[in-house]
Amino acid sequence: MGLRTFIKVAIREYLNEEEDISMESFEDDKIWYHGSDKPIRKFLFSLIGVDNKKITNYHGYGIYFVDKIERAKRYGDVITSVSIDGNADFLVDRVTPKQLIKIYKQLKVENVNLRDNDDDWFTNPTYGEYSVLTDVEEFYDYFMRGYKDSFKNIKDVTEFLLRSGIDGMQVTNDVGDNILVVFNEDVINII
Repeated sequence: MGLRTFIKVAIREYLNEEEDISMESFEDDKIWYHGSDKPIRKFLFSLIGVDNKKITNYHGYGIYFVDKIERAKRYGDVITSVSIDGNADFLVDRVTPKQLIKIYKQLKVENVNLRDNDDDWFTNPTYGEYSVLTDVEEFYDYFMRGYKDSFKNIKDVTEFLLRSGIDGMQVTNDVGDNILVVFNEDVINII
């Protein structure tokens, strides 16, 4: 997270503003890169992990992209450049209140047993020091741990979030790479 973004978020938290913010907005005009050993004509969710010894699901189950060609080459010599549909809804840094409500409604539709106080947590979110809402990856992990009776693995969580209207998430790994994990193959546009 950049210094300007950190300051913006800190001021909003200090002023206790609860508007729909995501620490950094998703850049739908950005170019993303995917490294593979073979040319890709279309990304298909059903082919995740097929013919690939370098598969990773560290940041969730989905189709992975990075914002630097050099990093994509670590996964294969054939680089595919893509853009993402401008109407896609991605979790970026924080889960916004609007996204939480979409997820909450889907939990209700699917009759998932909510944990104590989760009704309030989803419908009246607050951002604080110990809030899981401060980090998208923590939120994803929270689902894995908190709803383990309903979601047996990361693929189940990904498919649930997609049914909730969440198309993927953007995260930063421990070496500073921007990673896009796409849950919805239909928002990917090969350039």
